[in-house]
Amino acid sequence: MSHRTSVSKFGPSPFEEIKARGITAFVECTPTGVGRRADIDLAVSRAAGVPVVVPTGSYREPWVTPFVRSASDNMLEAWMVRELTERLDEADFRAGWIKLSVGDEGISPREAIHRACLLR
Repeated sequence: MSHRTSVSKFGPSPFEEIKARGITAFVECTPTGVGRRADIDLAVSRAAGVPVVVPTGSYREPWVTPFVRSASDNMLEAWMVRELTERLDEADFRAGWIKLSVGDEGISPREAIHRACLLR
């Protein structure tokens, strides 16, 4: 299924006023597991004329993806480094930062993804 997004159909860019105030980038905080849509982020970025910065990484339980839940620390490290240095899984641009989150009850076994971030 293809997700094509056109922001221009919504009229003038709401980013014009924001850009006039000196805002120079769009930082999207949604990681995998909770609806990261880098294709839409890129469409908004292009329509607004400002760069977008999206994360690699994972959100907290219960939204940890099956991949994150089952991957080893080394696999998670490789995945995040690839998304930071080569390209995102679902879009042809790189992540700019790592999103990490833990539940209210403290770090669960899979939220220990934080270890993979510390391996580098």
